[in-house]
Amino acid sequence: MTLHEKHLEWIGARGLNVDLAARLGLETRRDESGFWLTVPYVENGETVNHKWRKVSQKQHRIVGQGAGDGHALLFSAGQFARANHT
Repeated sequence: MTLHEKHLEWIGARGLNVDLAARLGLETRRDESGFWLTVPYVENGETVNHKWRKVSQKQHRIVGQGAGDGHALLFSAGQFARANHT
């Protein structure tokens, strides 16, 4: 799934570039509790986690191989420079 309309609105309302968000891998996923905006956490070119965030309420979770080990990193830090130059 790409980005749900409500997620596009939420991203745009925060002054963020929707096209850049999509290029960085943000997308909408759905589970039994509804729609989530997912944000990939990439380290050395490999996705290690996804942050799942509800935009309708303050609710989020981290899903991925490093989710339970305290492995924290800046959201796709290495991709910012590449994405802004394409």
